Amino acid sequence: MLILSMAITGMVDALNDEHSGYIRPALYEATTDFSGEFSGIGVTIRTNPQTEEIEVVTVIPNSPSEGVGVESGDVFFEVDGENIVGMSQAELVTLVPGPRGTTVNITFKRGDELVNFDIVRDVFELPNVSYEIVGDNIAHIGMLDFNAVSRSQLDEALREVDINNTNGLIFDLRGNPGGTLASAIEVGSAFIEDGVLLR
Repeated sequence: MLILSMAITGMVDALNDEHSGYIRPALYEATTDFSGEFSGIGVTIRTNPQTEEIEVVTVIPNSPSEGVGVESGDVFFEVDGENIVGMSQAELVTLVPGPRGTTVNITFKRGDELVNFDIVRDVFELPNVSYEIVGDNIAHIGMLDFNAVSRSQLDEALREVDINNTNGLIFDLRGNPGGTLASAIEVGSAFIEDGVLLR
């Protein structure tokens, strides 16, 4: 099994495509929860394309991370004493989330300093959809991924911005890595009522 996994990894890496990668079955099971609820520390992350470091993008309001002082831009350095430099996001996600009430110790790089936090994991709903009115009465709606609550949160956002009385809509999917096909169809159906949505 190990040889097969290494062979598949090599074939996918040979594509030299930043959007393609092989996720081992155990990692896949740990990273494919699209329920919209999460048990963890309360951050969204990305891999910086220049440094290849995994950094915090958003600290979710009222989350354990916000409570201890984690900041956007903090770079993961160690998790429970294990150096994570060179790890993929899929590998990191097997270390950081965990059962509600358990504690994880994380060291971040913040500029030239290392900052350390003991963070008690909790369960919370991910704020997947954000919205605001910008410019000349233009609705701006962002969506972090496609999960089980994306459509209901989108519908709420459209109501809150009173979409029928705006001058336009920017539907912002920058940084959205995807999610479930069913959710993507639900979201697309909010804008395309008839005809072929996907083929």
